[in-house]
Amino acid sequence: MKPTADQLRTLCPDVDDRAIENHLNRLGESYFDRFAPTVVAAHLNALSGLTADEPCRVLFDSTEAHQIRCTILSSDFPSVFSLIAGVLAGSEFGVTSGDIFTYSRVEPSVSQVKSRRRRGRSSRKAKAQAPRRIIDHFEGRIASDHGTAEASSRIVARLKEVLTLAAKGDEKSMAAARHRVNEMVTEQLAGIDRSAYRVLYPVQIDVAEQTEAGTWIRVVSQDTPAFLYALSTALSLHGLSIEGLRIRTQGGRIEDEICVADKDGRAITDAQQLDQIKLSVLLTKQFTYFLDQAPDPYTALSRFEHLSRQVLSQPESGKWIDDLSDPRTMQDLARVLGASDYLWEDFIRFQADALLPVLKPLVSGERFARTREDLEEELDQAMAEAPGPGEHRKALNRFKDDQIFRIDLDYILSEATTFRTMSERLTMLAELVVDRAARTAYEALADRHGHPRTQDGREVTYAALGLGKLGGMALGYASDIELIFVYSEGGQTDGGEPIPNAAFFERMVQEIGHIVEAKQEGIFHIDLRLRPYGREGPLCCTLEAFSDYYRPGGDAHALERLALVRMRPVGGDTEFGEHIRILRDQLIYTDQGIDREALREARHRQYEERRTSRPNAKFSQGTLVDLEQAVQLLQVELGRTRPDLRTPRIHESILRLGETGVLSEDESRELDGSYTFLRQLINGLRMLRGSARDLVLPETDSDDYMFLARRLGYTRKRGLGPAHRLRLDFEWHRALIRCFVARHFDRGMLPNADAGSLADLVLSEEAGVGLRDRVLGELGSTEPAETLRHLRTMVGDNDVTRQELARLLIMATDGLRGCSSPDLAVARWARYVEELSDRNAHFESLAKDPALLGLWIRLLAESDFLFEALVKRPAMLSWIQAAWKIDELDSVETLEQTLRSFADAMTDPARR
Repeated sequence: MKPTADQLRTLCPDVDDRAIENHLNRLGESYFDRFAPTVVAAHLNALSGLTADEPCRVLFDSTEAHQIRCTILSSDFPSVFSLIAGVLAGSEFGVTSGDIFTYSRVEPSVSQVKSRRRRGRSSRKAKAQAPRRIIDHFEGRIASDHGTAEASSRIVARLKEVLTLAAKGDEKSMAAARHRVNEMVTEQLAGIDRSAYRVLYPVQIDVAEQTEAGTWIRVVSQDTPAFLYALSTALSLHGLSIEGLRIRTQGGRIEDEICVADKDGRAITDAQQLDQIKLSVLLTKQFTYFLDQAPDPYTALSRFEHLSRQVLSQPESGKWIDDLSDPRTMQDLARVLGASDYLWEDFIRFQADALLPVLKPLVSGERFARTREDLEEELDQAMAEAPGPGEHRKALNRFKDDQIFRIDLDYILSEATTFRTMSERLTMLAELVVDRAARTAYEALADRHGHPRTQDGREVTYAALGLGKLGGMALGYASDIELIFVYSEGGQTDGGEPIPNAAFFERMVQEIGHIVEAKQEGIFHIDLRLRPYGREGPLCCTLEAFSDYYRPGGDAHALERLALVRMRPVGGDTEFGEHIRILRDQLIYTDQGIDREALREARHRQYEERRTSRPNAKFSQGTLVDLEQAVQLLQVELGRTRPDLRTPRIHESILRLGETGVLSEDESRELDGSYTFLRQLINGLRMLRGSARDLVLPETDSDDYMFLARRLGYTRKRGLGPAHRLRLDFEWHRALIRCFVARHFDRGMLPNADAGSLADLVLSEEAGVGLRDRVLGELGSTEPAETLRHLRTMVGDNDVTRQELARLLIMATDGLRGCSSPDLAVARWARYVEELSDRNAHFESLAKDPALLGLWIRLLAESDFLFEALVKRPAMLSWIQAAWKIDELDSVETLEQTLRSFADAMTDPARR
């Protein structure tokens, strides 16, 4: 029964009359039928306390174990219900019933309008209205093992975080709120056992009734995770406002009724619009189930809504509905739409109908495994159908872009397609495109000027030579194409308008650059900077000039000569290209080798020029450049007598260095793993940014770092999130690369040589005083020499133990840096390890439980009692691990008190 204003004044005397009148006049009868006057008064008291710093109030009532009644009171703003539903879903609160109520919109009275007109004011300017309020009431169950009090606190904290952002009203803040909620939902979905649900249950959506408040839509389906969030998100992405909601769930079946209105508060009456909304809600609900498959879930959801609206607006939309509804399509779309801004902007956004035909065979299990002959045949057909030179260029670029898109999609979607496979396919495509562009340019020039000839009339040939990743068959996502062009000899052409051969081939290479278009900088962009004399040199040089430039003692810098290790013919005359390759071997695989000091100076200069506050995956110390240059230098220095080391592929050279005994079997395997890791990391960064140039890692606590980790396949494991696991692996591989360089050359070859990690100190005996003092000093050590001695005694003489400890120390670094005495912690750790029969088992146990590792370090640094107890009874650490929820332990003191009691019980027969 609806209370009177006087009743409410008595029940909530601190609430002003205007707020009471607003509450009574702007809420429907169903609200007052639902809640007793005392509860209405509690709502009023909560709403009157809303501020910018406290944008919502949450009232809880626990009915029984894990059962909660939750009422959320807030101001109304776009998408607020979607945000609330997402927070609840992401907090493991399963809604079984609920009702939401929203203040009605206040229209100015006739007298107010007339009054404004009499005063000469625009009739569109309404008197300032009291803000609309929402009262969202839910009943449901907490799914987690945590108690209702803890769950309630988590829900309140998350709601305040999200709604504070959203209440600011600007686009950036609202996007941040949506991102945050999507992360919560995605993390929750990732932990779900999908076998417990029959994926993609049918959903029945009907228009129930039209009212002044809006259009009531009835939704009937089997309940699935985050259903309410998916439903409300689909509506909000359509720009619809949720005015009311009735939720009823019984036996896993939901029957929800939602009242929606357009942005002006009007009901939705257009039949076609209603059909599109129903289809979009259906598709988005299904898609949300797969959001945890997307590296960037919010972006994937927004793009899916854009794509589905685009498809549904087409006259023949029906033929796409079945494809979009396929669970496998949904899963793959989640991964594609959240993977790359570049793919979205350049290939998908404005041609959604072109995506599904490409995606369909991949969904059905077909893989993009095409031979060079297949690609040549398809390109020949495309070029033959083009009517003239201008159309030939367009046909070549359409073919190139379509193949890049397919290769990238296959890599994103197929677990069977490795990074190396993708690189080989992109390299094969690049070779074909470069060769065809060169032939097209050559033929056009020959038609006008004739064919190049020597002075004695012999035909002059040319070759395109790949360097860098193209030469090494390691092209990745958004790679550029590094090339050198060489022709056999000077002379002139034999046509009616003869020109010197130098001019002919200069124009040919210029035209190749015009023919092969790059959609964005660095993405299949032809890079000629590594040619002799760089920008100062001709675009295409003679064989004689090539030989003279790169010979020992020639003008080429040591770094340029080293780059020839990865040189490989990729186009032009095959026989001439092979001749240049043999000449290359004679130029660099010599007794003179390559000047190490010049390489060291160039690397140090490069490092300083590109140095930033955040690591660069290619140019920072201990990353890809250091690995590649060291491997190539070993190839040059050993390749004179070992021809099998003369391979342009870094992966192959690492394996061959292992097979010949230059690297140990373990070192070869580890180095190959580091190379693969860094190539995948760089590939992920390029997917993130759509650029081949920016390889600086995002801030480790940023959304971009999280999305990068997901793109690389990281998930939450052993209590560590994807971003944390990526950071640890990055530091581990950098340590391996630094130690590889120090072991085979000198640590001075590395820029910033005294920088490193605890892993360096354990892995490498070459670690000097500078490295020791810097690494341990950054932890807060005051006795670095002694602490290093303790670290190394923990290793013993076992290389497996060395590896286990080095990896563990990367995980332990933050804990040691933050503890009261890292020197004491390490000294005690070394003493404890000496008492163990199996050190590896101890290290492995800590590595599998990051929370235990953190507690272990604090325990070593802070508690004499616990340390002495554990030295006497090492097995007690396993008991702590099994008996305690370590991540919930508030302090070492709490554990110490418990263990004192435990120790007393162990020594007291009466209490045992």
